[in-house]
Order: sequence, then C-alpha cells, then structure tokens
Amino acid sequence: MEKFSIREIVRKSWETLFKYPGTFFATIIFLGVISSLYQLLLEPTIGNLLQSDQFIIGIIVGTLSAISYVALIAIVKLGMIKISLMASRNIEPTFNDVFSFRLLRNILVYIGVNLLVISLALLGYVALIVPGVIVQLAFLFSVYAYVDNPNLGVWESMTKSRHITKGYRWKLLLLVMVVGAIKIAGLFAFGVGIIIAEPLTWIILGHAYTKLSSLHSQ
Repeated sequence: MEKFSIREIVRKSWETLFKYPGTFFATIIFLGVISSLYQLLLEPTIGNLLQSDQFIIGIIVGTLSAISYVALIAIVKLGMIKISLMASRNIEPTFNDVFSFRLLRNILVYIGVNLLVISLALLGYVALIVPGVIVQLAFLFSVYAYVDNPNLGVWESMTKSRHITKGYRWKLLLLVMVVGAIKIAGLFAFGVGIIIAEPLTWIILGHAYTKLSSLHSQ
C-alpha cells in the first residue's frame, strides 16, 4: 500500500526544483521585483500625494495601485501553484505557464478561498487553538484544488481539499512545520536562501497535493 511519506516528498521536491530551475527561479525573482517596485516607487509616490494638496488624486492612485498589485500577485501565485503541480507530475513548466490564470474569475476565486479559509481558521482559534489548526490543515490545498480544477468555485475547492486531507492531517501538520523551517532557514541565509526556499516550498505542497489526490482516487 502506498504511503504519504514526508521524507520522500521533500526529496522529490528538491530534485524537481533543480530539474526545472530556470522557471522556478525566474518566477521568484519576478515576484520579488514586483514587490520591490511597489514598495520603493509606488508607496512613496502615493504617500507624497496624500500629504500634498493632491489628496484626492492620492486616494485614487493609491486605490488603483493597490487593486492592480493584489491582482498581479494573485495571478503570479496561482501560476506558482500551476507550475508546481506540473513539475510534480513530470510535466516541464515554462515561465508563460505562470500567467495562465489571469481572468477576473481566477483572481476572485483565489481571494475568496483565502478570505474564507482565514475567517474559518480565526473562528477556530477563537474557540480553541486545536480547531483552528485543524481547519487550516483541512483547507490547506484549497487553492491547489482550484488550480487543478479551474471549473470549481470557492466552496467546491475547499471541499476537495477537506476530502483529500482526511486521515492525513497530523502528517500534514509535520509537513507544514518542515515548510516553515525551510522558509526560516532561507531567511537566515542572508535572505538569498529564500530564492531557493520559497519555490521549494511551493513544490513540496505541489507534490503533497498530487500524492494525496492519488491516494484518495485508489
């Protein structure tokens, strides 16, 4: 019987990252450039407008910039998940695949899933810590489920995640801890390590989703 092995998933993910390094490293660098441009150029400009006699223009520019930034980040993060799923299935991803989910519906579902999962998790944490953790683990792969099945809606994507994680949530808690440790290690490596750590964590979750989907389809 096939098992869900964290060690095997991490090993395969490391191999996958360096099997398709160009696409993953280009994507994380692109994301970093977007964030840097927004913080270094747009935020100061908007701040200056708000503090001048062009307050209304500042509000308009700030609102439009924030909406555009959130939309672009959503598109890229959906793309990150897509290339991670492709790579986990031995399909070579390209940088163009990162921009596959650029329709308004894609962005709205991405935002909707994240908001609903965060809201349910917060309710769980207010009740007790354990229910909050369980909620987050149950819906861990909601966005992955949507990327894998773009016809799904917000709740359907969350239902798919809850279904495939059933019976594996304590192992997934360990996996999430491993992912967190990898990200922290990346930050400690003078920040440069995040270029490896961030895409590696996407791939780890991609392999985990693909494995769980396979186990539940047997």
